[in-house]
Amino acid sequence: MSEKRGWIRIVEAFVAILLITGVVLILVGEGNIKNNSESKIYTEQGYILQKIQSNDTLRTEVLNATSLPKEWNAPDFPPSIKGLINFEKPGYAECEGKICSIEDNCILSEKETEVYARDILITSNLTFYSPRKLKLFCWEN
Repeated sequence: MSEKRGWIRIVEAFVAILLITGVVLILVGEGNIKNNSESKIYTEQGYILQKIQSNDTLRTEVLNATSLPKEWNAPDFPPSIKGLINFEKPGYAECEGKICSIEDNCILSEKETEVYARDILITSNLTFYSPRKLKLFCWEN
């Protein structure tokens, strides 16, 4: 009878170790999923901002923005920039842009979810110098 108790204790210890290992693996896996989606959003934002930065017409529109900061919902926010951001944004995210002076903090109004932000500086084109910051805010749907 005492031999059976020993084997039962060994099996109990083994099952307990398996349960603890399973919980730890689940918790670590959830952290990796969050990091992957964060990395994906930042990559998409970088791509969108790089497209705007390399296009002379879009650069000029950012440089011509007056009465800074220029909010996304403002009627005079450059429509071609808004259109590009809406077209290029990933399907699983919502994005908004904001044009600010380089000294401005350029923050977004409070959202209920985690917001990812990236920005670029657009300082000049061939004929005009007026430094501006274009900030892109994205969050998952």
